[in-house]
Amino acid sequence: MPEFVKNTQSGKNDRIGLCRHPEGHPVFHGGLVGTEIRHKAELLKIKVKKAVQKAQRTAEPCVQLAVAAGRVGGVLAPDAEADVDLGDPQRPKNSTLIRRFLPYMAKYRGVLAFDLFCAALTTLCDIALPSIMRTLTNTVSAAALTVDTVLRLAALYFVLRIIDGAASYFMSGIGHIMGVHIETDMRRDAFDHLLRLDHTYYNNTKVGQIMGRITNDLFDVTEFAHHCPEEFFIAGIKIAASFVILCQASVPLTLVVFACVPLMGVVSVKLNRKLRERFRQQRFQIGELNATIEDSLLGQRVVKAFAAEDMEREKFAQGNRDFEQIKTLSYHAMAAFNTSTRLFDGLMYFVVILAGGLSLVYGAISAGDLVAYVLYVSTLIATIRRIVEFAEQFQRGMTGIERFAEI
Repeated sequence: MPEFVKNTQSGKNDRIGLCRHPEGHPVFHGGLVGTEIRHKAELLKIKVKKAVQKAQRTAEPCVQLAVAAGRVGGVLAPDAEADVDLGDPQRPKNSTLIRRFLPYMAKYRGVLAFDLFCAALTTLCDIALPSIMRTLTNTVSAAALTVDTVLRLAALYFVLRIIDGAASYFMSGIGHIMGVHIETDMRRDAFDHLLRLDHTYYNNTKVGQIMGRITNDLFDVTEFAHHCPEEFFIAGIKIAASFVILCQASVPLTLVVFACVPLMGVVSVKLNRKLRERFRQQRFQIGELNATIEDSLLGQRVVKAFAAEDMEREKFAQGNRDFEQIKTLSYHAMAAFNTSTRLFDGLMYFVVILAGGLSLVYGAISAGDLVAYVLYVSTLIATIRRIVEFAEQFQRGMTGIERFAEI
């Protein structure tokens, strides 16, 4: 039976009845100041959202058509529009992103210069230890080793360790603080830029994606800001110093050992590109998942009014599965990268054992020289492993800068 309520504005009784939603849910309508119109608009929003999601899975042109139809009809809410990554076939190069990042580092160039100086000091122990062991081995072989020689070499290494500890303390403390300052500056500039953007940007971009760009994506910049110059600077010093010192013992053996380094670099660059693409996809999917959660939680009134909980669960489950798949592919790319590095480690040790042993047999090098070769190769491999471990952090930092530059 229809019911009547008093309209406080007109003084007349307005009729209120019940109609049935196409899915069977009750919807109130009547003459109460556009109540029926508002419910129809909310129902139309849900229908458009379903159409957009279906079109998104079908083809990109359909997505654009559905979004355009929603804007024309004025029923597609800003947080319900599809933020589709249509894919840019030409991703920015690392050099381009680094040039975009350099102005932020230039502000702290004094701290960075001292940080690199401390990084150079930390390489002294790794460079000096093989030479100390070669001196001890050659001296004892010649029966000329004395207590005074041992004490002097031990005192030298002890002083180098003290210097290494002080330099490492500065790198771990002040270096990270410099990264925090750079991250803060970038987030400030990103927010200022967002305030100047036109409203059409917010109509075409989900809030979850924007939040991810100025928060999570910049977290890795703190580590990237000081570890990137440190790691490459340290690696360059160790490789150059090891090459010069080993050439003094045997040039042919040194060239054979270092011939593995360029090949390792080519393979690492190729696998690094795949790793960066996986991390970029992972960050984009995190933004999509955040936007889905935000859309569902903010629209709980509409969801409950039309009993659309199952649709929201399905939408969240799909985004969650997509994120799981992308993260799995990222770990596969990381495993390939790490495995290739370990294979090259074994190759370098194999070359030292084979070529170094033959050189020792034919008298081309001394026993102390072979010991120095093994220790320098160990230092070189440890440096390369450090670069490999940093590769993941490097790619995360580069993708964070890339998404920052896209705003």
